[in-house]
Amino acid sequence: MFAHYGVPVRSTCFGVVEIKGWNKYGGWRIGIRDLNNHYHYYAHLQGFDKGISLGDVVTPGQTLGWVGSSGYGKPGTSGKFPPHLHYGIYRDTGLTEWAFDPYPLLKRWETEEKRAKKKTRS
Repeated sequence: MFAHYGVPVRSTCFGVVEIKGWNKYGGWRIGIRDLNNHYHYYAHLQGFDKGISLGDVVTPGQTLGWVGSSGYGKPGTSGKFPPHLHYGIYRDTGLTEWAFDPYPLLKRWETEEKRAKKKTRS
């Protein structure tokens, strides 16, 4: 998802921080395992929220980091492509792993967030 540098990247779920750090292709990335055993992958970040560590429990809407253009090189490589968030959801049965389209879930979460904000304004 293309966005400007520094746009907050927020958790889409309740889950546990399973991985955090540098990946040659994904750059600064964080992986969250949710309550349904789905793996949420957030990559090409500019940086992480300093309060998040491996093993921490995160909540929906919690800031994980910020949009960037890291990756495709040694740690710290940035700027090889426009800033964006690589977000994926993966399912793992132990024998196979596959990705599925996160768009319907993102749309639903966006709608729910708008409804909640509207209620607090009323």
